[in-house]
Amino acid sequence: MATKSIVILRTEPMSPTFGLKFFASTNVDGDRTHGHSEPGRPGGIQENRAGVKRIAIVYDEEDLVRVYSMMVKSWGHRIEFTGSDGTDIVKAIIENKVQPDIVLLDHRMRAMNGLEAAKRIRASNPSVRIVMVSADDSVREQAIRAGLIFLQKPFSRAELKDILNDL
Repeated sequence: MATKSIVILRTEPMSPTFGLKFFASTNVDGDRTHGHSEPGRPGGIQENRAGVKRIAIVYDEEDLVRVYSMMVKSWGHRIEFTGSDGTDIVKAIIENKVQPDIVLLDHRMRAMNGLEAAKRIRASNPSVRIVMVSADDSVREQAIRAGLIFLQKPFSRAELKDILNDL
C-alpha cells in the first residue's frame, strides 16, 4: 500500500521572509519524512515543469532580492538571474548569458534605472515580459506606455504571484 504525503508550511506573520519559514513532507500517519528550512521544493515533491518560468530579479536591495528569490522558487519558478542594477541585466541579456521569461525590475537603481533598462532589454529581446516595481506612482504612466506591467510598492505576495502566474 502506497503512503500518502502532505506538505506542511509553517509561517510567521510579518516576518522578514514574508512568512516562508519551513517546509516538511509528512505522511498521513504524522511522521515527518523530509524537511528543510529554505523555501523551495519539500523532499519528495516534484515541481510541475510545464508552468515553470525563468525569472530575473534586478533590485538594488540585496535582502529583497533574496526574499523575492525565495518566494519565486517556492511558487515553482526558476531564478535565471539576479542583479543589483539595470546595467547588470541589460549586459547579461545582450550577451545572451541569460534568457529570462520575466524580469522583475526595480525602478530606482544606481547606474541605470528600471525604465532605461527595460527599454534596452526590449530592444534586444522584445519577447521578455517586464514587471516594473516602484513606490513612486509617477512612474506608473511611463511604465505602462512602455508596455511594462507596473507593480506599486508595497504589494502583497499574492499580487506578485498572480502577476507572475498570469504572464
